[in-house]
Amino acid sequence: MFTNKSAGEINFRVVFYGPSHVGRTATLQYLYNHVPADQKGKMMSFESKTERTVFFDVFQPEFGECNGNKVRVHLYALHGEVNYEASSRLILKNVDAIVFLADAQREREEANRWWADALKKHISAQGRGIDSVPLCICVTKSSFENAADPVKVVASLDLPPAPTFNIDPTSGKDIPAMLATVVKALKEGVATSAVTEWTPTDEERARGQEFTARACLIGHYCSSIGEDIAEYTPAVMPEDRPGFIVVEHRPTSSRPYYTYATAGLSLWAQVPGGPQPRLELLAYSPAEDQRVADVLIVLAKGILALTEEGIPYRIHDTVDLSGCGLMHEKFVLAPPIEADELLRFPDPATRMEDVRYTHAITGNLEDSVDVTFMHVVPVTDDELSFATENGTPALLKKMDLPKRGRAFGWARGARDSTLKGKLLGLFG
Repeated sequence: MFTNKSAGEINFRVVFYGPSHVGRTATLQYLYNHVPADQKGKMMSFESKTERTVFFDVFQPEFGECNGNKVRVHLYALHGEVNYEASSRLILKNVDAIVFLADAQREREEANRWWADALKKHISAQGRGIDSVPLCICVTKSSFENAADPVKVVASLDLPPAPTFNIDPTSGKDIPAMLATVVKALKEGVATSAVTEWTPTDEERARGQEFTARACLIGHYCSSIGEDIAEYTPAVMPEDRPGFIVVEHRPTSSRPYYTYATAGLSLWAQVPGGPQPRLELLAYSPAEDQRVADVLIVLAKGILALTEEGIPYRIHDTVDLSGCGLMHEKFVLAPPIEADELLRFPDPATRMEDVRYTHAITGNLEDSVDVTFMHVVPVTDDELSFATENGTPALLKKMDLPKRGRAFGWARGARDSTLKGKLLGLFG
């Protein structure tokens, strides 16, 4: 629980937990689709090739007040696979309430028990008992032909007695009632001191600030570029810095091209002297192409590896990745085409909205990241020679990027990326 005194709100974090394909994300999606726009924050999805976290916050009037404050509930769901145990530990850290979803299909009984046991283990590792955390149990797929009796499903979990619902994420059966029950349990938990204020450690505060800044960045990209996104996860950063990601925005009817953007590079100190103390990278491609993400990852690693003696990247610099086997090995850094949209970040007018759907771990509404965006433009040797003689701005004007269709050279040729085995360790 976190009390945001300046906003007069109590923030609760509720995690939807259970085995894969049980309906956690579908349940959140139903709630999101049926909550009025002015009573919810933006739904966010952090997705990589190994995990996916979906979350948003709800602040409905029917939640009432708690200790004289409005109630805001942050709802989280984590992809439910066995090898994501580390992510489970992180998302359950200091959780205020848990909604455990169990699959009624008979062949899923063992998976249900495994995740119930994992839940108890993760809560116990925090020095808490599972019976001390507000809990709600939901059974899904109870209408299937191979479904077991929901009462037996719940009994097999060996969890403490808790309110139980047979929900259907498709029709929404009992989902609003379940959420109302969870909010009631949270408020009762505050009254009995079962749910208490969480004072984060310095490490937890730093992690929360990182999460908040990353969420703001991705939220800004989504509102400027489009919400249909996927994420690529890079290699480990130098000096054990947490990794950033590359966000891929797929084409829309108004944007018939892919947009790639780093998210998280600007969270870490960079060598002074660039266009701003912190920056992010952008690239455009006519097709989904892992090579584009590879290049942004390598350039970002290079920026993070620079020292005071190194040469910082500036707008209109040329970056040479020769010898790496790339189809294009030279790149110009330029202002992004959508500069008017992208360079307004952070916007003080929307800062409150940005913070609403984040972890809200620090309560400091001034936590934000001032960001400058650079567009990574592949160039040929001829184009580079022209830039050397006439300057990069002249080259960009000659290239007439908007009329060029955003291909920018990424699509020339069919060579596969060689970054995975060779280049990702270049700056390690």
